Amino acid sequence: MTPDRLSRKPTGSPWLFFLLLFLLSLPFYVLGAAGDRLPIASFLPLTALMAFMPVIAALILVVRDSGLAGARALFARVLDYDRINSVQWLLVALLIMPVVFLLHYGVYRLSGAALPDAQLFSILEILAFALMFLVGAVGEELGWQGYAFAGLSARWSALTTSLILGTVWALWHVIPYAQMGHDVGWIAWQCLATIALRVIIVWLFANTGHSVFIAVLFHATINIPWGILTNYDAYYAPFLLFVILAVVAVIVVVLAGAATLRASDRCDHSGSKGSARYLAAGGAVGSGALILAAAIAFRIVLPVFHFPRPTGPYAIGTVTYHWVDANRPDIFRADPAARREVMVQVWYPAQAVPAAPRAPYLADADAVTAAFARLQRKPQFLFSPLKYVTTDAVSSAPIANDQRNYPVLIFLEGATGFRQMNTYQIEELVSHGYIVAAIDQPGAAANVVFPDGRQQAGLTVAQLHAMVGSSYMRDRVAPRLNGHVLEGNSIIPYLAQDVSFTLDQLAEVNRADAGGILTGKLDMQGTGVFGISLGGIVAGDSCLRDPRLKACLVMDAAMSLDVVKSGLRQPAMWITRDATDMRLERQRSGGWPEPEIESHQTSMRSVYESLARSGYFVRVSGMFHSNFTDISNWSPVLSQIGVTGPIDAVRAHTIVNAYSRAFFDRHLKGRPAPLLAGPSDAYPEVKVETKP
Repeated sequence: MTPDRLSRKPTGSPWLFFLLLFLLSLPFYVLGAAGDRLPIASFLPLTALMAFMPVIAALILVVRDSGLAGARALFARVLDYDRINSVQWLLVALLIMPVVFLLHYGVYRLSGAALPDAQLFSILEILAFALMFLVGAVGEELGWQGYAFAGLSARWSALTTSLILGTVWALWHVIPYAQMGHDVGWIAWQCLATIALRVIIVWLFANTGHSVFIAVLFHATINIPWGILTNYDAYYAPFLLFVILAVVAVIVVVLAGAATLRASDRCDHSGSKGSARYLAAGGAVGSGALILAAAIAFRIVLPVFHFPRPTGPYAIGTVTYHWVDANRPDIFRADPAARREVMVQVWYPAQAVPAAPRAPYLADADAVTAAFARLQRKPQFLFSPLKYVTTDAVSSAPIANDQRNYPVLIFLEGATGFRQMNTYQIEELVSHGYIVAAIDQPGAAANVVFPDGRQQAGLTVAQLHAMVGSSYMRDRVAPRLNGHVLEGNSIIPYLAQDVSFTLDQLAEVNRADAGGILTGKLDMQGTGVFGISLGGIVAGDSCLRDPRLKACLVMDAAMSLDVVKSGLRQPAMWITRDATDMRLERQRSGGWPEPEIESHQTSMRSVYESLARSGYFVRVSGMFHSNFTDISNWSPVLSQIGVTGPIDAVRAHTIVNAYSRAFFDRHLKGRPAPLLAGPSDAYPEVKVETKP
């Protein structure tokens, strides 16, 4: 009888094995609840000792059915390497996880995660941990593959068997994961990654004559990183690992077949030619899976995303203007004769044009993403999908005619950003009857492309920080900019002049729009401003300096010393988060030194408390800075690597949109806004303070 036939003979009940396994593991779950760690590996809870419960459960059942001879036969499976018909499979088993971890690390590093310096265990510790993980793998795989697999595979296909084993394997780990302090999201993605790992183990097992030895080797490589880096958890994102492993698992199923997961079953393996084809098929499956996994994982991690459809009754149109302020020099350019130029994109309520193509997210995507990548010190390819993203707007669509005119809002981008960086929020407001004009502010934006092809790249993050931080921190002095002494010790007053200039130009458009679309449609008596980060600071300063602005919305931004000193006359709203969330963001992705947190929190609070008109202080739990922008749409992995916060990305945008619209509806349209009255059952994660 062949080894394959022997290994497929049912050996008791796998379901009884599962039950016995969990019963045997109960004492270890209890021990782990105390929080104690393994003396020889403090990064593991005491629950890790249950790694030997699968083999003990298997031994109990084997001895019951076959006596001591059965137990000896089970242990002999540990060294059944004679079943492996090619060293190629040994190499595949040993190399898959190192390649996967390297791919995981590469994507993690390129994504912008703030990673600490690697802290290595000593050589002796690494060797000891490797041995420990190898012994632990023996304890597990003699149970999973050596015993439970046979009974399951006698009834179900190899794929179904692997999914059953993987699910039980994952559930068995849930309590230890929780005892290690991981949250529900981490545990969920780790469990899915665990199921994918079991599919790969069964694939290796099926292609090596059902060798437990190969399963043990592969299992050990899964845990090795924890025995090399003392701070490996800081490098680990289970969502990202799941994506890579899931792609590998899907590919091996497609190439090897769900029934047996054997590459040899899809080729002729009779004679020497068949043997060669067998080896070639195995190699193709292994190497091809990893190559395709990298390509597919890239598109999963960096998708061409779609914005949620706006909830308002209006379709959306958009046009872009280029305006030059002949009365003002451009202090961001070395040429003293250079005049200030801005690009302003306007979105407006439109008549529906269902068949019209949708406007691109970034009209000058290559130029903008190249500059953004350079300023953020990231490879440009990370932002390449943005070139293909479309919006819900239609270029130059006819404006809606059901209202005489529409309130006008100015949007201000964050440092090194771009005018479209809050498209989720802009389109939602426009769909409910607002005209929004977003200013690309040269010098502060990543890159501004003018109609004649000229480009004006923004200052670096460090330069902007020096010229912005001085606006709200008393101990900072801004450097000169191209020989100019900065008004108010920062670039904020200068950028606020862009807002006033844009209001002037919009008034001209309202009188006679050269494009014939917006003439008479802008309610210049009902104007407001909103901005994120640097744009929020500029928004506050603009409201201080320009009384034409009737409502001021600031998102996650400090207030300038001038605004703190003089206060605001307009109704104002702050949408932000507590210092606790800022510190959590610092812990996960860097930035936010304590003086910055203090300045943000105290300056916002001070201006809110001093308001003479209506005010709203809205704090959303779980938000990080990027959650206020479109960035959280760019990749599903961002929350796993600390770029965005614990809050769901769509939920965060829903909250920002709800409070933004309620604020402007109340103070520019004169409509009731019950949401602003206080806490809402619809948004329990939001704290609202209101000044009548």
